[in-house]
Amino acid sequence: MDRETKSKKIKLIYVIGTLLVLLSIPIIANFISMETIPIIFKIILYLTMGCGAYISWITFRASKKKAWLLIWIFCLSIFFALAVRTSIKAIFHERIEKNTKTYLTDKNGTKIEHKAINISFPIFQILLVIGLYYLAKDEVKNKKITMRRK
Repeated sequence: MDRETKSKKIKLIYVIGTLLVLLSIPIIANFISMETIPIIFKIILYLTMGCGAYISWITFRASKKKAWLLIWIFCLSIFFALAVRTSIKAIFHERIEKNTKTYLTDKNGTKIEHKAINISFPIFQILLVIGLYYLAKDEVKNKKITMRRK
């Protein structure tokens, strides 16, 4: 099997897998609580940015263009933000918890704790990494260099 056929099969498998995941989200949502969906999306975000960091680092090593190093730093910045956010939550846990609680009142006037859940799917980061992959692939093709480790 030649390289082009293999590449087309991999792309087809990726597209089919993506469609299956998107179609199965409503089914999975019935079995997963609303608190776990943001966690799953955060994991997808960190995996995506990790892949972006890997692609940009390998391409930087191959082409020696400093722009790839800046993209690598950008992709790793999300992990730095995670460390800072975690340490701030650990230090100021009581103050953050007290300020973020919100209450609603029902008809009887009793307070009910209201919990808002932010759900954000990292679509732009995924598109960024897909674009980086195609740029790196094009640069490798133009330079006739390999992206494999030595």
